[in-house]
Amino acid sequence: MKIFSLDTLKKQVHHVTCSTTLLYAIAGFLSLLLGLLSLTLPIYLQSICDIILVHSNLSLLFSISVVVGFLYLVYATLDFARRLTHSSIARKIDKTLSRVAFLAALNPAIQTNWSDKPTDPIEELDAVRKFWTCPGSAALFDLPWLPIYLALLFVFHLWLGSLATVCALLAVSLALIIQTPTQSSKAQKKPKDLAHVNAQHHAEIVRAHGMSKTLCDRWDNAKTQVYQQQIEADDQSSLLSTTTRTLRYVSETAVFGMGAVLVIRQEITPGTMVAASLIASRTLLPIEQAICNWHSLIAYRNACGRLNEICGRLEEQKPNLVLPTPQKSLEVHQVAITCPGTKHIALDGLDFTLNAGDGLGIVGRSGAGKTCLVRTLVGVWPNQNGSILLDGTDLQQWPEDQLGAAIGYLPQKVELLDGTVAQNISRFSKVRKDEEIFEAARIADAHAMITNLPEGYDTQVGYSGCLLSAGQRQRIGIARALYNSPFLIVLDEPATNLDTDGILALANTLRLMRKAGSIVIAVTRHPAVICATDTVLVLEAGRQIAFGPKDIVLPNFGDDTQSKHGFLAIVN
Repeated sequence: MKIFSLDTLKKQVHHVTCSTTLLYAIAGFLSLLLGLLSLTLPIYLQSICDIILVHSNLSLLFSISVVVGFLYLVYATLDFARRLTHSSIARKIDKTLSRVAFLAALNPAIQTNWSDKPTDPIEELDAVRKFWTCPGSAALFDLPWLPIYLALLFVFHLWLGSLATVCALLAVSLALIIQTPTQSSKAQKKPKDLAHVNAQHHAEIVRAHGMSKTLCDRWDNAKTQVYQQQIEADDQSSLLSTTTRTLRYVSETAVFGMGAVLVIRQEITPGTMVAASLIASRTLLPIEQAICNWHSLIAYRNACGRLNEICGRLEEQKPNLVLPTPQKSLEVHQVAITCPGTKHIALDGLDFTLNAGDGLGIVGRSGAGKTCLVRTLVGVWPNQNGSILLDGTDLQQWPEDQLGAAIGYLPQKVELLDGTVAQNISRFSKVRKDEEIFEAARIADAHAMITNLPEGYDTQVGYSGCLLSAGQRQRIGIARALYNSPFLIVLDEPATNLDTDGILALANTLRLMRKAGSIVIAVTRHPAVICATDTVLVLEAGRQIAFGPKDIVLPNFGDDTQSKHGFLAIVN
């Protein structure tokens, strides 16, 4: 099963590209008109100096002023329209790719390192969206006017064009210089954020062990170091931004002074001198705006790069057909498993077959690979080699929705989603089936416990189930795994946080599900749970060392050997 495919992403990207092409064209056309209208003031002042003042024509001055006022009104309208166009581009990108980014975020293939914070496509998409709502996007559309304005200055006079070109090159050089410190400060931001989130997530352990001050000092040191780097980068950015603005003023003044020299030498008119000064200032304005919004530009470029990187990690996937509901077997053939984002082989050489009604107990030492195996069996992790077949069809070929309905999974660390008990048991199904919810809770021996909650099945569980006890979360998690009687039930340490009565009820639950035709797989070291299965798989250091009926496999392990391999002595 693939949560998300490259083929899907390509289709969505193609769709958003086609749907925004017209908006890009509109934004470009509006920028063209705005660039032309930016010449209104230079032309107006040139006309006053060279024509109106020379001929003292007040009527012409009034007429030209009215036209200029109208053009400024048009300019304001077009500028507002361009801002709306950029906002429309942002909304279109967000609307088209937000769901895609969310689904891609669930795919472990996008993670660069399993131990680090994974790349978040949602954050990258948000950076792309924000770029189109900031002034930096307008600066990019205005930059193509830079050579046009320079060419116009060269038309006025060679010296004017040359002087403005030198100033423009200096401004571009400053824009390139600012890139390195800005990227450095952004790259150092996540470690500080991770330290804070990690401590907050484990607040219970931190407070119980008196680690608050130590971790606070650790976080403060990391924060201080990162903030210092950010302050240095921001100071340098502010310095360069101020320098660029000053350079624009210098360019405007220098061109004006050069124009005065040329007027004295009678090589240009006074009006041309004034117009050239304003055009020189307008030439450097997009560069100044780009530098002022350099953080957004860098974030946009990096986000696009990381989204492209995500595309490279996702695998091609052909459209899945709806397959018959699985009800026969689970086959594992020479499977090797690696942790996502790494090349380390966690498990290798797995080979076994289970049929409907079978119960498998997985045992082994800590770190033997038990959790890695169950994560792969339910499609959370991909297998590196070999094949995992459900009714003869590879897991990767099953549509996610159909496979999810056929699987019941209880992870080692049970976390509930923010919502009601009923919503969690029903897996947030859009069509709520109360009878199925009650049935799953009864089989999991959780119905009485749930009805004793303040609002019964409508009780809010809070973030990650924080409003419930560990035992309550465990039972609700088991009920969620049993919802709608899935064919393959995989439980990782299901006896955790259960009392003696709860464990006996769990064993009875496993027998009931097997009798109903489900394949039940349980990672456990508890005798009662092992007794509810008929087959045992023993793992050691990432290898399968024994598999078969428990009555045959377990006698080969004495009490000491059983304890050594991670399970308690079994009493038949």
